[in-house]
Amino acid sequence: MKLFSDDDILQLDTVDGLLEYLRHPAVRPTMPTMEAYVAMSEEERMGIDDLRLDYLGSDVVISTPQVLAIEEMVLFALRYNRKRHVGRVGTMISGRPTMGKTTAAIGAMRAVFDKYEKEVPDWEKRNHIPVVCIDVPAGTTPKALMSRFARFLGLPVGTRDSKEDIEYLVVRHLNAARTRLVVVDELQNLSGKNLASVGSASMLKDLTNSVHATFLYTGFNIHEGDMMSGICGQQIAGRASHAVLQPYTVGNPEERKAWRSIVASFENELLLYSHKPGDLAIPEADYLFDRTQGNINSLARLLMGGAQDILFESPGPRAEKLTIERLDRIELDITATQQSEGLKEIERAKKKQPNAKKVPRAA
Repeated sequence: MKLFSDDDILQLDTVDGLLEYLRHPAVRPTMPTMEAYVAMSEEERMGIDDLRLDYLGSDVVISTPQVLAIEEMVLFALRYNRKRHVGRVGTMISGRPTMGKTTAAIGAMRAVFDKYEKEVPDWEKRNHIPVVCIDVPAGTTPKALMSRFARFLGLPVGTRDSKEDIEYLVVRHLNAARTRLVVVDELQNLSGKNLASVGSASMLKDLTNSVHATFLYTGFNIHEGDMMSGICGQQIAGRASHAVLQPYTVGNPEERKAWRSIVASFENELLLYSHKPGDLAIPEADYLFDRTQGNINSLARLLMGGAQDILFESPGPRAEKLTIERLDRIELDITATQQSEGLKEIERAKKKQPNAKKVPRAA
């Protein structure tokens, strides 16, 4: 079985790369029955295993409550902006690193792209660009920010072109291409109070007024950063609905039920012959929460990575099942590990004090 994929890596910072990525999401392979799999030749089984590995190692988006809520927020903004020339609204995804901001943004982009492709099936012939995505570079200037848009669109920009010249080209191109969703990632890089950051935020605000598209902003804790305290930041924030991603918690029965449902959704994508949804979600939900602290990215790494390990070991279809012993061997990200170990230390200390209150389960 091959460790490395032969597929080319798409450049998502270009229009061709992003649209190719959105139009070809990860496809869940068709699984033969266990009996058919066992009857296959070794080469045929390796072919099936490679397909399973490719799927598990791809950008599978699990429709968690947070992902679905953000998709609906973006679609609401699109409907609201349908014929609006001024005062268009947007959406903002904020939160700590590894909270799933990028995954949520991908889910929203795919939702918008799929709907546009159904409504305008000949969008390619019309040279439409339904979705655009750029990231804000650290220490950006207004000209550098506009140049990032121009580079994504493949527009020729000369060294002597002013930021106004580039902005004019970008605005004309986006409107002519009927762009409907513009995603601006790493927005926290505009949080500085220097002239370059303030000017870049101002230009971004002007762009939202000039381009007939809905804007989706994502970034590290941008809902409480310096950028939102400036005039332009306040104007952007005042028009954007906020989604602050937090780790999931299990502090009450409803939250515990939601957490088990999320785990089961991941289990449904593991493509293991002897592992079924609920095998972990029901008896081991607490263990998975303790390991991940309710972090979806950590949960994905734990379960998807564990399934990949099983496939590489090739134990046979009847032994393809995730167990606690196997999951214990998987190292997670430093943040989740430190939080989990910290809570374990608190619990151990509490047990030495019989009258101490139990630590609540909360991320």
